[in-house]
Amino acid sequence: MNRVILTAFPLLLAVGCASLQDHQYRATNYLRAGVAWRQCHGQLGDRLISSHFETGWKRGYYDVATGSDGTPPPVPPEKYWKSKYQNAAGEQAVSDWYCGYREGAAAAIAENRGVLHDLPHLDVGIDPRCNENPSILTTY
Repeated sequence: MNRVILTAFPLLLAVGCASLQDHQYRATNYLRAGVAWRQCHGQLGDRLISSHFETGWKRGYYDVATGSDGTPPPVPPEKYWKSKYQNAAGEQAVSDWYCGYREGAAAAIAENRGVLHDLPHLDVGIDPRCNENPSILTTY
């Protein structure tokens, strides 16, 4: 019985590693978006920015930091689908969110946040150096 527990326990710990990494990855990028927001908009003085713009900005930055190309989603977040946003003030809130999203995505792109997701890969085709030096090709 003890042997089964000793064998199973490490396996149970390993099962959650991927989801733990995913959570850490998302949390890190949310923090980066918050820090970038404060750096870009922390010294506003008297200028007021809507909370909807801020939320959109952070989301745009986060999306690019996690691999998006910065294109805004076709529909706003589900929060804006509620009846309280079905009026002129709600339309302005949605507009602010989209403006913020575009600006946040642009800020992340300008900081090269999205390039951290490019993985090194082998180009398809034969490397021209192979023709010059066939000895680098090895058969097994």
